[in-house]
Amino acid sequence: MSTFEICIAFTSAILTIAYPIFVEVISRLDEKYDSIVITDVFNEEYENKLFTYSLYACIGLIVINLLELAPFSFLPQNLWIINHSALLLLSITSITLIVSFFNLIKKIGLGSSFAKANSSVRMRMYLHSL
Repeated sequence: MSTFEICIAFTSAILTIAYPIFVEVISRLDEKYDSIVITDVFNEEYENKLFTYSLYACIGLIVINLLELAPFSFLPQNLWIINHSALLLLSITSITLIVSFFNLIKKIGLGSSFAKANSSVRMRMYLHSL
């Protein structure tokens, strides 16, 4: 299995399976405690923004890699790093996507345990201190 296929597999798994579950958990917490503060806190978090941007970057780089564009003509054509730049960027963004997703899952666990105490102010202060 090539690096490109592995990146596509992880990106599609996160996009089709894990992300909808993540959204459902947050909306369930939102409904359970009848407050939109939880959703607002998670939308403002650094991990959520990093996850969103890395997901967009992965999808864009997959499309670019599928087009198999040649490197720019003004760049030296005999360098390995230039010839494989799209694959390298895709690998880096896929790793960032996976790490940010696990950090987001960790935040959900912390957020749900604080939501049980029904203290949105303490939860916001704690989540921002991480």
